[in-house]
Amino acid sequence: MWSSNMPAVQISSDTDAIMQISMNGQDWHSVMNPETGKSYHYYPTPHVTSVTPAFGHVKAIKDQTVDVSGTGFRCSDVDCAGLLCRFGNTPETFIYVKATYVDSTMVRCKVP
Repeated sequence: MWSSNMPAVQISSDTDAIMQISMNGQDWHSVMNPETGKSYHYYPTPHVTSVTPAFGHVKAIKDQTVDVSGTGFRCSDVDCAGLLCRFGNTPETFIYVKATYVDSTMVRCKVP
């Protein structure tokens, strides 16, 4: 088994990277998405600074939302299909709802 002692690269901003694979540790082949010409896209981890409101009734008022504020929010596709909020304390009680991307500093979630 081949391993590397190279340090992990610290990424602090959006950047594209070419990913390569090797079957022998000597001959390397680029892995590219033919539609984008890119291999992999790094992005900084979003940082949450507040959730408003921070609490609410068990039975939510119709169309009540929670605003999640912070930095670095983004969508991975045009319609933000993967942007979700998760409510609950354990995997058995998790409820997932589609989130609305407001801007890079706010995401809005409808209370289930």
